[in-house]
Amino acid sequence: MPDEFGKRRGRQMMNLNEALERYTAERPRFQRAAEQVRVRLEHLAAENGLSCRVSAREKDPQGYMIKVVTKGYADAWGEVTDKAGARVIFDRPSHVDDFTKIIDEDPELAVIRIEDKREITDPERLAYSGVHIQVAVTADDGASEAIECEVQLRTAAQDIWSILSHKLLYKPIVELPREQQHAIYRLVALIELFDMEVERVMDALPQQPGYEYSEVLREVESDFLRLTESLSFRRLSIYILDSLQGVIPSDDSYVTKVREYVAANEESLRSIYSDYGPHSDMSSSPDYALFGQAESLMLLERLDNDAFALLSAWNAAGLPEEWLRTLASVSDADIAF
Repeated sequence: MPDEFGKRRGRQMMNLNEALERYTAERPRFQRAAEQVRVRLEHLAAENGLSCRVSAREKDPQGYMIKVVTKGYADAWGEVTDKAGARVIFDRPSHVDDFTKIIDEDPELAVIRIEDKREITDPERLAYSGVHIQVAVTADDGASEAIECEVQLRTAAQDIWSILSHKLLYKPIVELPREQQHAIYRLVALIELFDMEVERVMDALPQQPGYEYSEVLREVESDFLRLTESLSFRRLSIYILDSLQGVIPSDDSYVTKVREYVAANEESLRSIYSDYGPHSDMSSSPDYALFGQAESLMLLERLDNDAFALLSAWNAAGLPEEWLRTLASVSDADIAF
């Protein structure tokens, strides 16, 4: 038996050496594939108005080797399916489900399988949570072989748990006593409770007084994210909008007005944000700060339809003049500062 085991281990190591040599040579392909998936995921999230944090990477050779050895893979190339990987972190649990469906229906990401790791009944397998989606993307080098990428979708709470549990439960330096393992497992309930409460509070917000005003901001944040693929600073948004109460309506009809304004001017808005927005050369200039903010959509709409009232309220609130001046310079408003 020891001789047979040694032969089997020798074959595995030979297989591993060949796989590592191939992976080292092809690693740039997997790096590009991971970046390709990251860009696509960010685009899908922005297009659907979902706030999230996306990261991607190709597997480092040491991690590759350790995984093959510790997992006992017979096929050191084919069984490692996370040579390229991406992770998407959401605040709301429901957004994990929403994004799973979006990826599944996306024609550019060929879904191989979806594994929901949130529903685990075996307490010995609590090391991970979230949804794992295996996708295949077309290589950018003309090769016929598609590249697999593992996409992990999690909430922020699930991500914290995953990091902690990986250290304490998945590959511990020493085996934890049963009592302390149970203490770690109890954290799972807290993570689930945290996510449930986040969802409950977010669902309750529409019933709160003054939510109509927040709904307008939520709408423009979604449009801004779609147009610029960038998030704005909500604290600044609230400060500006609070300062301009009475000039920017907060009823449902204004949500419709903003939506119609964005739809009618989408091409020019994309051009404006391309030239002056958060990813432009002007993004570091303080005078162009509003171009990195979602409320700029409302301000541009007001400049087109009620510029003088906006200017009067802006000056009365003592907001920075240059912020509105630069925004007005790309609009059709004919006002003097």
